[in-house]
Amino acid sequence: MVKPMMEGRLTFLRRIEVGTMVEEGETLAKIDDRDIEADIENQRKQVEISREKIELDRRDLLQKEKSFEFDKKLKARNFITQIEFDRSELAVQQAQINLRQSQIMLEQEEKKLEKLLRQREKVPIVAPISGMVVLASHLREQSTQSDLLNEEIMRLEDTLVGPSTELFGIISHDHFEARCMVNGRDKARLTPGQEVQARVIAHREITVPGRIRTVSRVQDQQSHAYKVWIELDEMDPAFTSGLFVRADVVLDQHEQALVVERDYLKERDGRPIVQIVRQGTVADMPVQLGLRNDKTVELLSGVNEGDLLIASRDLYVPGQYVTPVELLARENPATDDEMTTLPAASAW
Repeated sequence: MVKPMMEGRLTFLRRIEVGTMVEEGETLAKIDDRDIEADIENQRKQVEISREKIELDRRDLLQKEKSFEFDKKLKARNFITQIEFDRSELAVQQAQINLRQSQIMLEQEEKKLEKLLRQREKVPIVAPISGMVVLASHLREQSTQSDLLNEEIMRLEDTLVGPSTELFGIISHDHFEARCMVNGRDKARLTPGQEVQARVIAHREITVPGRIRTVSRVQDQQSHAYKVWIELDEMDPAFTSGLFVRADVVLDQHEQALVVERDYLKERDGRPIVQIVRQGTVADMPVQLGLRNDKTVELLSGVNEGDLLIASRDLYVPGQYVTPVELLARENPATDDEMTTLPAASAW
C-alpha cells in the first residue's frame, strides 16, 4: 500500500490509474513542499546568525580575558580597588556564559534545520516495488461500498492527505492473486494449499493453475460472504487488475473412477438413473453418484464398463426399441476430480 509519509497537499507527478506500470524507486507524487522550502531557507539564515553570534561572543571573551589578566597585575600593585577587580572577573564569567548560550542556541537551530531537511525527504512519494498500480481497496481485508465504481486514484490530486491516507496499491507483475467470494457452506470445505484451476477472463479466457493461500474467517461487511485468496502459479501478459475469475477447487479425487458426462444422468421418481441399451431396448439403471464436477459425474454402482448409455437429455420409455450408435460408458484411466465453482470475483 502506498501512503504519504507526512501531512500536506498532494500533487501527482504523472497520471496514475489502475493498470499503470511503475518502477521501484520512481517518484510518483509529492507533498506540496513550497512552505517547507521557505522554512528551510529561513532556518539556514538562523543557523548562520547563530554562528556569527558565537564568533562575536568568542572575540568578546578573548578581550575580557586579556583585560582581566591586565587587571590582575594592577591589583597586585594596588592600582585598582577590589571592586574594580571583581567587576573585571565577573565580566569574564559573563562572557563565558554568553558564549555557551550562543553555542547552545546554534545546536538548537541546527537541529531545527535537520528536522526540516528530514521532513523534506518525506515529500516525495516513491514506488516501493516495481509493478502495476491497483486500487487501494483491492488490498484491504474488507471492501468499501461501491469502491470499484467510485474509487479513482487521481481524485486525490490537490487534496490534504496524511500518513494514514491509502493512495493506491502496487502489485508485482511477477505475482498475481485472485480474490474470490464463497458462502459459509463452501468455506467449510476449503483449506489453504488446495489446488485450483483459475479461469481468468481477459480478452480471452485464460486457465492457469494455482492454490488457495488464505480463507478469511470473517465475513465481508458488504457481501456477507467469505474471501478466499488464491495464488496463481502462472502469469500471462494479459493479466491486469480488476479482471474477473472463476476458480475450480479440487476437493477430492478417486483413482480409476467410472465416470460419465452429466448429459447421461437423468432422474425418475426423484432418483438418479442412466438409461442403457440392453438387447436393443431401453432400460433404466438406478445409479449411486460419487464425485462430480460441472462436466462429469462418478458412478459408484448401477452400470459397468462397456454398457451402452443413451446420450440424450430426453427420458425414454423403458422397453422402447433403439439402435445403438456409440459406446459411451468407459472407465476413466486417470482421475475424477470433484470440484466446486466459486462465484466470479475480481483478481489482482
